[in-house]
Amino acid sequence: MNIEDVHWYYIDEYQNDTQVGPFVLKNFKEKFLTGSFTPETYCWHEELEDWEKLKNINFRGKPALHYFNEEVLETKLETKKVEKEPETKTLTIEEEIRERLRRKFAK
Repeated sequence: MNIEDVHWYYIDEYQNDTQVGPFVLKNFKEKFLTGSFTPETYCWHEELEDWEKLKNINFRGKPALHYFNEEVLETKLETKKVEKEPETKTLTIEEEIRERLRRKFAK
């Protein structure tokens, strides 16, 4: 099965551990990038036996989060301003996502 065709779900801990989904990869990534869930969130897709934290899920031998970065590469021409003290710096989406992932995994 192609990763683009896999149906993904996650557990929303802010909504009484409600199962949310299904999502195709593109929509699942969008949910992640907007902060709906984190690498610590329990997720599942039909090729997994049980729920796992997103950071521990592999797909075809690569971490699932690897596939999230592919979306960044597709949209790297877009930019977003990020406030930093005391200056404002414009980052590409790729730089912003790397920074977000770095901060999330640093916890």
